[in-house]
Amino acid sequence: MTAVPATVDVFEFQVDGRITEEARGAFCGMRIVERPAGAVLSGTVIDESHLYGILAQCRALGLTVVSARRARGPSPVRPPNGGPCRDGRDAAGGG
Repeated sequence: MTAVPATVDVFEFQVDGRITEEARGAFCGMRIVERPAGAVLSGTVIDESHLYGILAQCRALGLTVVSARRARGPSPVRPPNGGPCRDGRDAAGGG
């Protein structure tokens, strides 16, 4: 059984390029704001493995991560990025 962390951090990821509707589905539960020079994804990150999963999703989709930073944290734990994706996967490509 995996231990549930007591707190989570909110991260922001700035990426180059546009995020298609299909690619948005890979980041379910994350807030995506389009900017003139790319996009900013933000959401809760529960641990280091989750952080690396989000970065791997960006790489798999051909997005260049310009920056990744802790925007706020820690905060009381909630389901990561609003819980599982619509298709049953965990947010950011997990199980």
